[in-house]
Amino acid sequence: MGLTFDVRYTCAVPNPVLRNVALNQLVSQISSFTDLSGTRGANLANDGNRRTSDTVCASSLTEMNPWWAVDLAGPTVVCLVKLTNAAASNQGMILALLVVDS
Repeated sequence: MGLTFDVRYTCAVPNPVLRNVALNQLVSQISSFTDLSGTRGANLANDGNRRTSDTVCASSLTEMNPWWAVDLAGPTVVCLVKLTNAAASNQGMILALLVVDS
C-alpha cells in the first residue's frame, strides 16, 4: 500500500464543494523516469487513475531536488492537498510540500 500524506487547512468558503481541481490540468516535473514499461511522465500524477503501482505513477530520475508542478489555470481555493507515493517505491518519500502562487 502506498504512503499518503494529507495537508489540511480550514477554508473560509461557504458550503465548499470539494473536487479535484488538478485533474487533467497542465503539469510538469524535473525529469521523467523511463524503462521497458514506459515513461513515467508528470501527467500520470493527475490523470484520475488512483492505482499506486509504479507503472501508472509519475516518477522522476534520481534528482537532488525533484519537483512536480500543476497549473490550476487561475485563482483557486485549495482546501486539501493529497499526495500518494507509488506502492512499491523504495526510492524515497515525499519529504516536503510547497504550494506557491505564481
